[in-house]
Parts: sequence; structure tokens; C-alpha cells
Amino acid sequence: MEKELQNIKDRRKLIQNNYLELAQEIWSSSLEADKKDYKVRTEYNKYRNEDRHLERIEQMIQSTIDDLIWYRETFTR
Repeated sequence: MEKELQNIKDRRKLIQNNYLELAQEIWSSSLEADKKDYKVRTEYNKYRNEDRHLERIEQMIQSTIDDLIWYRETFTR
């Protein structure tokens, strides 16, 4: 379970870095400002949707790990 948790954390870092690089490329492109803004917002929404989903999964896995630790400490001594 901890391996899955680490995979999710790694994926979140990866998509964040990818978004930041893409946004930087868009802002330094030769597009007009309003088109840049639209493209960056669109990419941010894609990034944020995936990140929110991964964040919820990460929280659920972490909660499960914490519950297992508590159970072991409480009932298996």
C-alpha cells in the first residue's frame, strides 16, 4: 500500500512539473495575451482535475495506513 502511495505522490509531482513547464512555454510563445491566458487556464484545469483526484486517493490511502497502524498498536500487542 505504501508503494501505491508513493506512486501517487510521484505522479502528482510529475503532472505539476509538466503543467508548469507547459505554462511557461505558452507564456513565452508569440501568441496574443488573451490566447495565452485561455490556453494556460485550459491546461491548468486539466492538471487540477487530475491532481484533485490523486489528492483524494492519496488521503484515503494515508488514512487506511494510519488506521492499520492504530489497529496493530491497539489490538495486536
